[in-house]
Amino acid sequence: MVVGVLDMAIPKPYVPSDVKGAIEARRPSGCKNPGGAIGGIYKLVVAQKWKNEGVEAKVLSEALKDVRRLQPNWDVIYIWVLRANNDRIALYEKSRFIKILDKRQDSLVAYARYNT
Repeated sequence: MVVGVLDMAIPKPYVPSDVKGAIEARRPSGCKNPGGAIGGIYKLVVAQKWKNEGVEAKVLSEALKDVRRLQPNWDVIYIWVLRANNDRIALYEKSRFIKILDKRQDSLVAYARYNT
C-alpha cells in the first residue's frame, strides 16, 4: 500500500532566474553550502486518510534526512505552493521553509528550505 509520494530533484535541472534571485535575496546567515545544489520538490501527495496522522510531515522530514545523507553539497530546496493552501504552507513553515517569492498574478508562493 502506498500512502504518500514525494517527488524531488537535487540538483533541479532548471531553476528560473526569479527563483535564483529570491533564493539569494532571502538567504539566512549560517548556510552551509551557498552556491551548492538547488533542489526542487515537484509534489508531495499523501492519501487523505493518512494526512491527519502526520504522514505528510513524516514523509517530508525523512526526505530531508535522506538529502543530507545522499547530497551533502545541497544548498536549498524550494517548492511552489498555492497561496490559498494554508495547510500545506503551515506544513512547510513548520519544517523550516521560508517564503522567498510571491507571484501574485499566479496565486503561487515559493518556499525554500536552506541547508543551515
